[in-house]
Amino acid sequence: NRRFRDMPEEEAYRYLEEELIERNAAPDLEAAYDEISIPKPSIISGSLDDVMLGVGETFQQRLLHLIDERGLKDVEVYKNANIDRKLFSKIRCNDDYKPKKKTVVALALSLQLNLEETKDLLARAEIALSPSNKFDLIIEYYISNEVYDLYTINMALFKHNQQILGE
Repeated sequence: NRRFRDMPEEEAYRYLEEELIERNAAPDLEAAYDEISIPKPSIISGSLDDVMLGVGETFQQRLLHLIDERGLKDVEVYKNANIDRKLFSKIRCNDDYKPKKKTVVALALSLQLNLEETKDLLARAEIALSPSNKFDLIIEYYISNEVYDLYTINMALFKHNQQILGE
């Protein structure tokens, strides 16, 4: 069902369960999840210690991995992102550094990440794109259309009275 595709996963689950209750339908969530084409929520099994062993890459680790994966140099990435060398150095040297959303987005554009990769990088910085935020919608639009030019995107952000990318 198309109406669920643009919803955040948790919201889609909640909406689905409410809809089933309203219809007095038997709570056949298995069939309902298949109907709306979203994955069922995962149930984490095992001990908490086992779960904690599976902690993924941090923002910093993922960023540096992406840079290496693409065969780029740090200087290329932070210059294309219009980010100061000192800020990039903080990110590189501090595994626990929490960047601002605009910094992560600028780096994602510099690396020419697709929307899924961008959302993943943002999530690792404990940030998300919101469907109710103009800045986020503009960013999603340009990344979805594979437009990574910072100048073009900053012009659109400026036109819509949003904070521009870079320092």
